[in-house]
Amino acid sequence: MIQICGGPAYFNASRGAPQMVGRHAPFRITPETRLVWLGLYRDVLMDLEKEGITEKSLTSWWNYINVFSNWMVNTPK
Repeated sequence: MIQICGGPAYFNASRGAPQMVGRHAPFRITPETRLVWLGLYRDVLMDLEKEGITEKSLTSWWNYINVFSNWMVNTPK
């Protein structure tokens, strides 16, 4: 997350390339579980909005995780 938001490449330096699809391969990720995951993020983002994080930042992050979560689906049902 730090790298995605423009911070230093800590993960790459300490563990190598993220390879998120491969790291999540052992887990069954369906379109439905993707929506559950996004719902949890939505709740957190709503709380962050109350803390003063800008709508622009929250929308940018939401757009990223929405696309990212589609890449992670590895089981049709």
